[in-house]
Amino acid sequence: MLIDMVKSFVVGIFPRSPKLINIWKAYERGEVTEEEFKDSYLEHIKNVVDIYIEGSLDVIHDPQSNWHDHFRPFTYFEGLEAGPLTRFYENNTFYRRPIFREIPKFSEAVLKDFLSKLFDSRVDGISIPGPHMWITHSIFKGVDKLRSIEILLEEVVRYLVDIGYRWVFLHEPSLVYYGDEVSRVEKLYKGLMDYRDNIVVYTYFGKVNDVLNYLGSLGFKFSVDMRWNSIRDLSSFSKGPVILGIIDGQNTLLEDPEDIKRFLVDKFGDDEIWICNNVDLDFLPYDYALKKVWILSRIGGG
Repeated sequence: MLIDMVKSFVVGIFPRSPKLINIWKAYERGEVTEEEFKDSYLEHIKNVVDIYIEGSLDVIHDPQSNWHDHFRPFTYFEGLEAGPLTRFYENNTFYRRPIFREIPKFSEAVLKDFLSKLFDSRVDGISIPGPHMWITHSIFKGVDKLRSIEILLEEVVRYLVDIGYRWVFLHEPSLVYYGDEVSRVEKLYKGLMDYRDNIVVYTYFGKVNDVLNYLGSLGFKFSVDMRWNSIRDLSSFSKGPVILGIIDGQNTLLEDPEDIKRFLVDKFGDDEIWICNNVDLDFLPYDYALKKVWILSRIGGG
């Protein structure tokens, strides 16, 4: 049956609710206490996780709603800092470009305030920048690029898996937007081979290429942004399960779940297929992000 072969889930940072936004602004103005602010944030996280579970999603992704961008929590590590405000591709969104001053020193104390898993055991997925995204979106001041990223990600991924995250989504838009040589990608992913069963290489903003096929041959799962790709583009992929980013996280136009079900049956028959949003739902207003979750839930049978 279709509901048995389709696995659906949400990836990435989830937008803040209007209530949380108002509380956040009041907290920054000094009008509410830190305790009131934290209570409001925890309530928001619980509500989003409840929605994922009620929708029978197959991965309960950390909402990460207190992450200003995917890099920001790590810029509090010793050796790293948040650099200039930089446009994130051709979008009206920005991130603080990380600056490596030395090889970063991992800090559990820094990360604990950013991980919902530590106060909601139901969460089992999280998004962080992948190694290629780190190397193409960072500034390096007299430190070895590959070594810095290798050490940083090995320690972070190991910690996330150890505390119970079953899935770690490595965001890699640059792999398909810019492309790269397989040899450099091999070096970047060398230190993550032991965590292949936990990692999904999450790509968007570009067409699939040989680098993804290579990562698939190594046993890494990866996603494909279906706004940029077609089923025909995937026909040459010989190995590795492909996850379809079929729900548009940058468009308030709502997909028809029945149309997508028919498309999946026509193209994949009884094969298992995994579907998700193509980019973070944080690009959308909160209400529309909720509607996209509902669509994913309906397609997967929730």
